[in-house]
Amino acid sequence: MSNAVPFSQVLYMAGLNEIGHTTLVVSVFLTVLSAVAVGLRLWTRRILGNRVGVDDWLILVSWFIFLGFSGNILVGVYTCGGGQVYTSEEEARKKLVQYLQSSYAIAPLYAVNVTTVKLSILFLYRRLFPIPSFQRANMGVMVFCFVWFVIAIIGDIFYCIPIQRFWDPAVPGSCFDFPVYFLIMEVVDLLLDVIIIGLPMKIILGLPLSLRKRLAVVGIFLLGAFVIVTGAVRIAYVYQRSRQLLVLPQASFWSVVNLGTAIVCACLPICRPSLAQFVALRRMWFQSTPDKHEGH
Repeated sequence: MSNAVPFSQVLYMAGLNEIGHTTLVVSVFLTVLSAVAVGLRLWTRRILGNRVGVDDWLILVSWFIFLGFSGNILVGVYTCGGGQVYTSEEEARKKLVQYLQSSYAIAPLYAVNVTTVKLSILFLYRRLFPIPSFQRANMGVMVFCFVWFVIAIIGDIFYCIPIQRFWDPAVPGSCFDFPVYFLIMEVVDLLLDVIIIGLPMKIILGLPLSLRKRLAVVGIFLLGAFVIVTGAVRIAYVYQRSRQLLVLPQASFWSVVNLGTAIVCACLPICRPSLAQFVALRRMWFQSTPDKHEGH
């Protein structure tokens, strides 16, 4: 009797696994959603007659980086085994090496992407709140973000020396304790997000607006707290002290979620007038619809 695996089972095992399917769907969804958010942001600038500033250019650059980031992850999911299971051990080893080579670019791209989003928000603050004391505090946070970025890039690129050891442990060399590095860098990143979101709250609460309007503005800014939640989940889900390597498919998935939501949330404060206009038009349309039916 033959011990060959049935053809249907081979197709199943060589297909995308659950995390692969989820990563695919979420990557496409957040890429489209973030594109809509950035487009709506630029459109709002146009209808309000405001010039496109550094903050807008940074978020646009961030979206293109996110596009490359998501594309790299999907390449890993589809062609390099990041979301697949193979029946052949030889094929699995080959795909693992290809997947690790593809994954090597994920961490530096993430650092660039998340930093451009942070800087976009901070430059927006400079534009909205021209108060000297606030500007100094804002600049201080920018400096901390840049320092974090430099450390992250150096650590991500030179995690293993030589670099080839990242995907081939047989190569002579060494790698530092990446899980500890990941935990420290991501906790600092999370703290920076908390500081950035909380930075303008005192000024916003002191605006000469009705309580309802002030709370509405605060609410829009606090939507960025969702990024903090996804970042915390990413750390909790990915960090495993017992492993030298992170759980890369899960790390990729939560990185996509974190970056995509960060871009969307960074655009929401600017998009508020357009969203309000859309809601008003939608309400008018629904109110006029019954009248049209009554006329027939």
